[in-house]
Order: sequence, then C-alpha cells, then structure tokens
Amino acid sequence: SILLIIGLLYTLAYHIPRFLKEIQYVHKQLATYTDLVPWMLRLGLGIGFMGAALHNVLVSPIIGNAGVLASWELLVGFCLLLGFFITPALLTVIAFYFVSLMHNGYMLGSLEVLGSAIALFLLADGRPGFDDIFGIPTLFRAKMAKYVPLILRLTLGGAFIFLAFYEKIFNPHYFSTVVDMYKLTSVVPVSSAMWTFGVGIIEFIIGCLILFGFKTRITSVIAFVVVATTFFFFKEDVYAHVTIFAVLSVLFVLGGGHWSIDEYYEQKAHHVRPVRKIARATPVRRKRPAKAKAK
Repeated sequence: SILLIIGLLYTLAYHIPRFLKEIQYVHKQLATYTDLVPWMLRLGLGIGFMGAALHNVLVSPIIGNAGVLASWELLVGFCLLLGFFITPALLTVIAFYFVSLMHNGYMLGSLEVLGSAIALFLLADGRPGFDDIFGIPTLFRAKMAKYVPLILRLTLGGAFIFLAFYEKIFNPHYFSTVVDMYKLTSVVPVSSAMWTFGVGIIEFIIGCLILFGFKTRITSVIAFVVVATTFFFFKEDVYAHVTIFAVLSVLFVLGGGHWSIDEYYEQKAHHVRPVRKIARATPVRRKRPAKAKAK
C-alpha cells in the first residue's frame, strides 16, 4: 500500500501542470546549491565521527569499545567540521572504515561513510574551512567531481540493498524481534514475518532506485522521510544516521549524475528537441524553372 501511495503521488506530481512548474522551479534553485555539497558531506562525516567518539564506538554503534581510537575519531570529526587538514582526516576516515569492516562485515550497511569520504576527495572545493583560508594544499581532483553522484549512489544504494537482504530477508529474526518489541503489528495488522519482509522489499526498491539513479531527487526525498520516520519511532542515535541524511541531501541537490537512468533520459530529451527545431526552421527549397536559352 505504501508503494501504491508513492506511485500515485509521483504520477500526479508529473502530470499536473502546476506541480510540473513547481518541480522545474525547484530544479533551477537546486543548481545554485552545488557549491554547498562539500560542506554537506563534511557535516555528515564530522558529526558522525564526533558522535561515535563520544559513544565510544568505532564508526558505527555496531562495533563498541573503540578504546584509544575514540580520541582519534573526535579529532577527525573536529578537523572535518573546521576544514582543517581535510586530506589527512579523510584518509583516517577511510582507514577507520576498513578496520571496522574487517572487524564486522555488517559494516557494509554503513557503506555511505566510505562513499562520503571518497566523494570529498573528488571535489575541488574545501570551503568553508581553514585549508581554504590559509591555502593548505589538498589532494582534491576537480576533473573527477562529475563522478561524485555516482559514488554516492553506489555506496548508499548498495548499503540499502545489503541491509534489505542481510538484515530482513535472509536473517529476519532480529527485525522480527524489533517488530514484536514495538508492537508494530498493531499499526499494520499483519504477522511479524510479513512486516519484516515488507520492510525489506521497500528498502530493496529504494536502494535499487538510488543505485541506478532513477528519479534520484524524488527517491532521495522518500528515503529521507522513511529513514527519519524510523529514526524518531525507534529513538535511535542521531550520529548513526547523519551520514545517510547528508548523502541523501547531496543526491537531492545533484540528482543522478553520471551513468544514471536520469542522465540517459535527460540526454535523450536534449537530443530530440534540437532536431525538431532545426527541421521546422529549415525552409523547403523549390526548384526554379529553367531559364529559356537566348536565341
């Protein structure tokens, strides 16, 4: 039923002229927000690592007792927020993620952390921050910035798909316990198994839409609402989801980007329209009657 409601709203939004104008206006305004993308990602990573340090966990609540690494996490979080030595901070983030992944494969569900760090490497803008103010060199590669949406889609979409299969479809016992604990069957009167399977299917569909970049902006909004709803309902820690919120916000601003279904349809639309205009503008040449030869 949730998917039917989403599909109905999407159909109405893209077939009512008033909504179409609003959507076009939003797209135009979002183009002015692209310079804020690095700051969004830094906020997500910085707050996430500071929260992990204060809760003494390694990157995610999945791995507790970070020990001495918690102090480094706090330092990395401050560096990212202040824009100070961003490159070493990002290298530390990547190293911490792989350490946590080797410790527990379940960290694939937090793959967007790695994607955010890699995306920041590919962006050429370190503003606002001390690195930009004092001219501290970075390892950013501006020519690779076009691949940022692709990397974010692959990592966040992959994380959603992994959680859908690993946590809800192949190992439904844990989430079924959560369903029974919060009495979710009273909200939607189905069995715990059906609840778990339904949530897994929704998570899988959202993950695929993000991964392949189909209607990325509206999908990001839907995913944002779903994650925020579960966050408030289950009263989970903010730092455990802040990187997801940051990546979804960036995808809402940038769209599907390179190698996405959205890009394919946009290029197809731009390719068709000029051809029609040229065809209409080109006058039809008529053959002139041959002049009579002088005698």
